[in-house]
Amino acid sequence: MTPDQIFSIANLAAVACWFLLAVFPRADGSFSTLPGVAQLFTNPWLLLAGWLHYLAFDLLIGTWEARDSVERGVPRWALIPCLFLTLMFGPAGWLVYRVVRLRGWTG
Repeated sequence: MTPDQIFSIANLAAVACWFLLAVFPRADGSFSTLPGVAQLFTNPWLLLAGWLHYLAFDLLIGTWEARDSVERGVPRWALIPCLFLTLMFGPAGWLVYRVVRLRGWTG
């Protein structure tokens, strides 16, 4: 499967899900309770969509951290643990990076 094909499939799936949200807003499962979220992720396609979203968002934050570290002169040895924490624990890694960048590196 080519990147273009995966891109097209992902876009179609997203549009279909947004359509279903608009047409059936009270369908089983929701994001307002933990059992509702568990119900949503019993569907393997929704689980896959959620996982891909998680991976993409953390990668976006990691990309920002890496670019910001270059601009601020944060050494790579200080960045790498932050990137790992962002990959594994999302917001916790971002918060650690925010603390690291406050040090005021001089290069």
